[in-house]
Amino acid sequence: MSFDVLKFLRDYRIPYVTEGNKHCRTNWIQVHCPFCAGSQNYHLGLNLSDDRASCWRCRGKSIFQVIKALARCGQEDVKQIYSQYSGRSAVQDRIIKPKIRSESRLPVGTEPLKYIHDDYLIARKFDPERLERTYGLQGTGRHAYVKVDDSVVDYRYRIIAPIRFENKLVSFQGRDVTGTSGLRYKACPQELEVIDHKNILYGYDLVTGDTALVQEGITDNWRFGPGSLATFGTGFKAEQIRVLVRRFKRLFVMFDPEPTAQQVADELAWALGVAGREAILVELDSPGIDPGELEQSEADAMMREMGLKGWNI
Repeated sequence: MSFDVLKFLRDYRIPYVTEGNKHCRTNWIQVHCPFCAGSQNYHLGLNLSDDRASCWRCRGKSIFQVIKALARCGQEDVKQIYSQYSGRSAVQDRIIKPKIRSESRLPVGTEPLKYIHDDYLIARKFDPERLERTYGLQGTGRHAYVKVDDSVVDYRYRIIAPIRFENKLVSFQGRDVTGTSGLRYKACPQELEVIDHKNILYGYDLVTGDTALVQEGITDNWRFGPGSLATFGTGFKAEQIRVLVRRFKRLFVMFDPEPTAQQVADELAWALGVAGREAILVELDSPGIDPGELEQSEADAMMREMGLKGWNI
């Protein structure tokens, strides 16, 4: 059972639309976005089937952020409201194992990493050979695409990161290496995913034991190595909580230093704690630096302190 968006909006007398607006989509409710100054055009969408929230302007939000902003309440009230309208004590619901039907496919034109991909990784102080060996990274050049019905989606000049879950290739994500693309990260089209990548976590199959580090993006994982997981962005979904709760007993949470990311990290740690898992927030000693930008020696030392394998041999 997910958060009852419709009842919440009605009870709090928050204006919404489900049709008649250009932003309306099937299975979504649109409200005025409280995060965009002066937004009065129903930019924020709330999914009726799960806890997703996404604004056409400022992108993804966690359901906890949305509740706090719309209800104009404090953090403790957010927890009570979530529990009240979800019919459970926050994400303590039935653990459902994702059903895997078959394997996904990488874009046409995907091949082993070339100089353009190596140069990008080296410039960011990564070891291309190690990432290729451990995470299965591949790359694309001038011609790379996937077909979705009658359309073609371009994946030129990207590092392709296969996403595996329980030994199956279920999706992928492409990272631009040119610096000219409007989309730095481009995920596999949902129609071609075996599992929605936002329902699982990157690096899942590489973790051993019942403890892991949870981060935002795949490049954070590349820095910290096996033992780290990524939520594919600042937001997280209830399905990802289920995956974590099903397998792990202790989880470290390390997000980027921006206030919004830190707030989501706090919400994620809280949700894991409510679900009965030990969750520990980790802050970097170097202010203003993203985890993926750390020196390799510093990331390795942090993994040792947490008792995780990482790149430590």
